[in-house]
Amino acid sequence: MKKLLAILIFAAIMLTMCGCSKETDDDRLFQTISVESGLYGRVIVDKTTGVMYWVSRGRGAGILTMLVNPDGSPRVYKNIGGNK
Repeated sequence: MKKLLAILIFAAIMLTMCGCSKETDDDRLFQTISVESGLYGRVIVDKTTGVMYWVSRGRGAGILTMLVNPDGSPRVYKNIGGNK
């Protein structure tokens, strides 16, 4: 019984330590640039490097795949943040 009480107290302490914050678009590492019919996945771009990734939709988790050019180099998005 003491073990269960200790676990519950520990869980309550951990939950109170987890802060909730509203994440803005400026705080995010990735930006969505294309949604492919919403069923299969989307293309995202790393806002610091411009490297593009495909994120597939799956059960509970998706697969992140870096997009590459024909020569094997990473595909880089030129219009990060809507700047043209």
